[in-house]
Amino acid sequence: MPKVRSHGKSTKRDAILAAAAELLLANGFDGTSMDAVAAKAQVSKTTVYAHFSDKVKLFHAVMVHASSTLIPSLHDALDLIPNVSNEQRLTVALTEVVRAATAAELIAFFRVLIAEHERRVELHGVLDVARVDSGTPTVVQILSPFIVAVAEERNMKLADADQWSIFLLRLAAPTLQFDILTSDFTPSDDLIRIHVELVVRVFLNGAFPAGQSEATLPAGYDAYPWGPAFER
Repeated sequence: MPKVRSHGKSTKRDAILAAAAELLLANGFDGTSMDAVAAKAQVSKTTVYAHFSDKVKLFHAVMVHASSTLIPSLHDALDLIPNVSNEQRLTVALTEVVRAATAAELIAFFRVLIAEHERRVELHGVLDVARVDSGTPTVVQILSPFIVAVAEERNMKLADADQWSIFLLRLAAPTLQFDILTSDFTPSDDLIRIHVELVVRVFLNGAFPAGQSEATLPAGYDAYPWGPAFER
């Protein structure tokens, strides 16, 4: 969690966001007041309201900040392996996505959103809205080019690369997220890497088998919603 700084006009918003994030993760949405945020940030309540008119807007701003700082470090990871196969590049990309998706701070925000889902309609879809507002790409946009490259390397035509990316993501990330959310389990970097390598191998052998010219998902699978579609 970033340190709270109380001096200088440009740092007050950062101090408020850091304080709000810490309190929201510790106390939940209802358990966090604007007064408490002001005290934690060492600013006046008037200053908090000057930046954020209500708690929902403050929570949204916290999520925008989290989305911008927890995105996968793909470029750095891929720069370390310049001369590898497209399958290895896909594996590295997915590994970084899963690491970001299972980061402690993001999991903590998931806990808040799950707890408030039935009571706070205004928080529905906040992760996707925050991602858009932060300017970060979707994980589907990140992975699809790598899947297309693997398919082309295997002389295979893809009916819908984005749907295949969504399917691969479902295999890789939610299982770990569920285990973390429902237990004291914390996967190591090595376990995440091994898990993703296995998922990619099973995925490619099943979706892009040797001798097949086209990869097509079963009819009706596109009716399975993803991301913001759940809120429509």
